[in-house]
Amino acid sequence: MKQFEDQLPKWHNDLRNDWHNMLRNGWPNDPRNSQPLLAEDLRYVFATDRRDDTPEKGWKRWQAVCEKWKGKYRRFATLKNELRYQASFTYLNYDPRMRSMIYTTNWIERLNKDFRRVLKARNSMPDEDSVITLLGHVAIDKRCYRRKVPKLKYETNLFPPMTDTN
Repeated sequence: MKQFEDQLPKWHNDLRNDWHNMLRNGWPNDPRNSQPLLAEDLRYVFATDRRDDTPEKGWKRWQAVCEKWKGKYRRFATLKNELRYQASFTYLNYDPRMRSMIYTTNWIERLNKDFRRVLKARNSMPDEDSVITLLGHVAIDKRCYRRKVPKLKYETNLFPPMTDTN
């Protein structure tokens, strides 16, 4: 797994933890109960169903929401121009029919949980190749991955057609 971690930007985990902490701890404990309003604004920012949406438009929506809430919650004033958070809008580069599947990490987290469960049951492995083989077997055996991924054919820029070089 170390080789995969080396490929991620150094700030990737920090960004994920920042979002997680902001959503968990940043919800206002407000007697006026502004939680539903803030949640509605965040749903607007991270909507996946706009066909003409781009990461730039998403970033502008984010900045507008931060501007709106910065008077009440100081954290939004610092988040408004935090460039690391622009990476959160890369899912908007994909076809709108794919966005709802990729803007969340639930699938990945579930697979990681299965990996940990299987590795915990085995105290030792002979070498790195056997670990990779075992993890591949776990991923292939997942029933939820047997079904056809809907709308994958729309992402032609990710999977360009093969050309014969002969």
